[in-house]
Amino acid sequence: MANTKIQTQIADLSEATRILNSSVECLIAQWKSDDAEGQILENGVLLPTRASYDAHKTILGAIGKIQELVSSPPIRLIETSCQFYESRALHIAAEHRIADLVAANDEKGVAVDELAQKTNVDAGMLLRILRVLTSIGIFREISDTYFANNRVSASLVRNESLRSYLMVFSICHYKVTESLPAAIRRSGRGYAATNTNTAFNIAYDTNLSFWDWLNTEVKQDDGTVGPRPELDYFAKAMTGIGRVSSTAMIYDYPWDTLGNGIVVDVGGGVGTHSMNVARVYPNLNFIVQDRPEVIEKGVALWTRELPEYVQNGKVQLTPGDFFQPQSVTGAAVYFLHTILHDWPDAECIQILKALTTAMTPDSRVLIGEMVINNSLGTKEIPDAPKPLPADYGIYNRYSHERDLVMMSLFNSKERTMDDFRGLIHQAGLVVEKVYECRSQMSLIECRLPKS
Repeated sequence: MANTKIQTQIADLSEATRILNSSVECLIAQWKSDDAEGQILENGVLLPTRASYDAHKTILGAIGKIQELVSSPPIRLIETSCQFYESRALHIAAEHRIADLVAANDEKGVAVDELAQKTNVDAGMLLRILRVLTSIGIFREISDTYFANNRVSASLVRNESLRSYLMVFSICHYKVTESLPAAIRRSGRGYAATNTNTAFNIAYDTNLSFWDWLNTEVKQDDGTVGPRPELDYFAKAMTGIGRVSSTAMIYDYPWDTLGNGIVVDVGGGVGTHSMNVARVYPNLNFIVQDRPEVIEKGVALWTRELPEYVQNGKVQLTPGDFFQPQSVTGAAVYFLHTILHDWPDAECIQILKALTTAMTPDSRVLIGEMVINNSLGTKEIPDAPKPLPADYGIYNRYSHERDLVMMSLFNSKERTMDDFRGLIHQAGLVVEKVYECRSQMSLIECRLPKS
């Protein structure tokens, strides 16, 4: 009698391999086409074609499924249990700007002895760090102990915003993960899931929320008092990752249908996203709302980058508190870009409710967030082909990892569509449509209920 489990494994491996080969052929055909991988935009971000994007996530999903099917289960678990060393190796490489240093000679590579001399670290230790990274496809060893960039590590060259994003994980988030088990253990009955009762609070022994802590001043190396080093890293990181994550939102939502309508960028920081939309859809008008100290920086940014918008009133930058009733009535769109994932459910409902009193039947709330599509799938987002997980498996790895970041820092989350539907309904809104963007971000369009 045939072993049913083995037969299923064989069938799944054969089908996952077929899907992989088919998707690889599709991606190669896209690369050979006139528009190559996609469109390089003026902000330097690659926007893939829809066919390239679909092939890309299917290839990664298939590779993950094949790895699951062929790996030794105990070895797979052991590898996963110590992958934090890979993260640490990357943090060390980012701290010492190894990608910039080897970029000087990507053809022949740079000797590890030379890298060690320039970074003032031990050559033997640095060699082992780099070999860990080359084993997972970051950097390449050209000849014995000579290293160069590959297409992955090259993305760090002279890229301070991406380096800062990695450093935020290194100097802040990594420490928080050490306290995550303790936070989980105490999260049973009677636990208050507030943003001051988190793994972060345990790790840093503070009663402050992450945001309040980040904005406290500390003693500097020269004895003066000034901003935390984490604040500078965080500010640079958010600017860069926002550029990458929000680019697809500009092109995968029908902003052109809004005519010369008003877009209210709620909690919009300095207005980076609005500025990017403005460059593509110049008919739109914008109101950016955030804390006064942020708005002050936003005015300087817009005056420097798009002064005509400031001069002719096509952009207004005003202080605002998204927990208070919205002051701008009848806008075409009230945009919440990666706002809700920072807050627990109760606060999210409050933020959404604050918009409803200002809306007209034609107004829309646009929520830009990761939508967690778990391995069982969700009706708003197409499933991956079987036997791949419905959410494309390892393609969505980072969205699940960032969900744990939100839990650890804020007791908030990256939400599933069921989560979003619940919040939106409790705030007195309904979901109109979900736009799956060519990234791990989605746009959820909401409106008032029809009377």
